[in-house]
Amino acid sequence: MYEGTLSAAIKELIRQIQVQQAENLLLTEQAISFQTVLMDAVKENIKTPANTYSKYQEKQAVSTAIIDQKM
Repeated sequence: MYEGTLSAAIKELIRQIQVQQAENLLLTEQAISFQTVLMDAVKENIKTPANTYSKYQEKQAVSTAIIDQKM
């Protein structure tokens, strides 16, 4: 920890750094949220129906859309 005197210029730089860190945190949280929604949509679209190996049942069509249009 710096224990010397802080000039007005250094205090302003510290304030700007804190603002940037807060913005970066918000952007990171937004990116994680987007990735979570995207992965949930992909997982929902690639689910396969049960009993696909039975010769008496046809496999249902699986949607290949990447974006869940129900949103």
